[in-house]
Order: sequence, then structure tokens, then C-alpha cells
Amino acid sequence: MKIKVGKYDVYETGTIVSVDNEFVEIEIDAKSGFFLRLSFLEDKLSAQVNARAQKIEDKGIEIVFTNCNDPLGIGNAKPLPMGTIGEKQLLFNYRIYTLKNSGKHIHYTFLLDERKEGKIG
Repeated sequence: MKIKVGKYDVYETGTIVSVDNEFVEIEIDAKSGFFLRLSFLEDKLSAQVNARAQKIEDKGIEIVFTNCNDPLGIGNAKPLPMGTIGEKQLLFNYRIYTLKNSGKHIHYTFLLDERKEGKIG
């Protein structure tokens, strides 16, 4: 099966139901060890929803979501560049829904584009 979203090829897609506010880690490329970690924080002093990315050593990216509690969901407006696999750019798309006193319901899609930016392996 091959799936396309407009000009993008779907590399991988899925759904994860997390446990409480535990992080979720997705190994993207076993050969290079490249991974994506999704972490969730609660800030009792602010109601602002925020997502920030940071590098983890040389092999990973962590996206830290703060106050990600919307049952209607949050997500990115445009696919986020992550690096490349082979000659194609890898991008990340997500939607995260939260039910009260429950884990996160995470829909994710990794996309491949012809353009080359950054490098994974």
C-alpha cells in the first residue's frame, strides 16, 4: 500500500494512547538511532498552551507540550521539518486530544518530500 497526502509520501502514520502525562518515544530510523520524544508538562501558573522543540544529544528531537489539555485537540498547521531520510525531507504532522484524567490520544504522520534539508542518517 502507498499513501500520498498531496505532494507528500506517507512514511509512517499511527495512533498512540499515552499513559497519564508520560512521554512517548518513537524510533524513526533504527540504523542511525534517530528518535522523536513527545513530552507533556502542566504549568499551574499559566493557562498558555505551548510546544517547543529541543535536540536530545545527537540522535533525537524532543517536543515538549505545555498545558496540552484540550479535548478538541491541538496540532500543527504545517508539517514540521525533522531532517532527511535518504534524499527526501522528513516532516511530522500531529493532532493530540486529551480527555480529563486520562492519557493523551496522539495521531501522527511522518511525511516524505522531495526537497532535502538537514540530515538524519
